[in-house]
Amino acid sequence: MADLNNVSEIQLGFFEGLTALEKFYCYPCYLGLTLRNGTLAFNSPYLRDVDVLAGGILSLESHATTGLMPDTRISLGGSLISELAEGTFRPMLEILSQGEGSISVSSEIFDC
Repeated sequence: MADLNNVSEIQLGFFEGLTALEKFYCYPCYLGLTLRNGTLAFNSPYLRDVDVLAGGILSLESHATTGLMPDTRISLGGSLISELAEGTFRPMLEILSQGEGSISVSSEIFDC
């Protein structure tokens, strides 16, 4: 896989002013073993795709991913998540179930 981004940190509040953001792709993102609260805190009513090829994420804190819209598709590829904690995933699924949104969690790493 070609090194495209090599992102290892996303500053808290990074997405705050991006109110017209439609897509966020990060290949590869090495954001640590636990995706911390506020890491993917989006602020756009237009958000449709969040695709993070995340090397080695084991878990997400309860508010690591916020600001999803009912039709947002979120993909966490390359993760090592083995348990879908209700407190983390239920709030996302409640929003996504109001539209055509989805969550994909996979250990697969596809060649970009």
